[in-house]
Amino acid sequence: LVFELGREWFAWPVAHLTQIVVNRRIVALPGRQEDLYGVMNYKNKVLAVVNLHFHLNLSSRKPDEIKILLISKGLAVETAIAVEQLVSMAPVPTGAIAPKPISLESKTAQMIAGEFHHRGQMVTVLNPAGFSG
Repeated sequence: LVFELGREWFAWPVAHLTQIVVNRRIVALPGRQEDLYGVMNYKNKVLAVVNLHFHLNLSSRKPDEIKILLISKGLAVETAIAVEQLVSMAPVPTGAIAPKPISLESKTAQMIAGEFHHRGQMVTVLNPAGFSG
């Protein structure tokens, strides 16, 4: 699943995706960590909403600006991933994914599985196992 954060495109493996949720209220928690936007109610469960902007060193959004959430089973617990805009579902053969750049800081490198070109733009493939959730 290709989506946009800032002006960059990223991909989240569909195998780790449970559902896409739109316009769900996010409750910001006092004293929350920067890597979380807050929490949300999902099927009578409280899910943490992960701030990928923070993890990927991008300018963060305010919780009330987040409209699209990816419910992911790829992290330690079921979690909501906040994204700005969906781009497409792109079937990508494994051989079309180039290795991640060597120059990445080690914490960032564990979050990235590789990259590929889609619609003339570079897409960074995220590695769900690389996020603490």
